[in-house]
Amino acid sequence: MKVDRNGQAETLSEGQLEILFAELSPEMRLIFSICYYTSCRVSEALKLKAGDVVGDRIVFRARTTKTKRTREVKIPVKLQALLNEVDLPTSGYLFPVVPKDI
Repeated sequence: MKVDRNGQAETLSEGQLEILFAELSPEMRLIFSICYYTSCRVSEALKLKAGDVVGDRIVFRARTTKTKRTREVKIPVKLQALLNEVDLPTSGYLFPVVPKDI
């Protein structure tokens, strides 16, 4: 368990994830799914642009990652299904306005 930035964080089980996602709006579900399935930080997900989703991959640009290295991640099937559910912009940021409930 993690307390005051000490200890090991836990990974949510599939069941816990489903319970959590059921409470979120489609846009919020997509943001957190990107984080969950690609192991990125929320800040990295929020800085994704439409051009960063290329075919079956998501490209995290060097300037937005903690390591300052470009990272390319294959989109898992479950994440692709969520990407298909949400009407994503075709240019600019994928999440141009930070949702109020984040």
